[in-house]
Amino acid sequence: MISQATSFLECSWMCPRVAELKERVQELEVELIIKEGRIEELENELRKHDNPHTPSSKKRKKKTKRNRKKE
Repeated sequence: MISQATSFLECSWMCPRVAELKERVQELEVELIIKEGRIEELENELRKHDNPHTPSSKKRKKKTKRNRKKE
């Protein structure tokens, strides 16, 4: 297919394949943004459960005489 356009910009508007590819690029950019958001959510969730053996300060038992003897 030979285009009669004299420059790339003119050709890009005339060539349907270029338009299809531009649409696909936009779709992929939207997908990327969505996936980056999901990754951020999962990383935040991971931080919450990073060290499951360390309970939060509110859940920690207060030291009693009985517990101190064990230490």
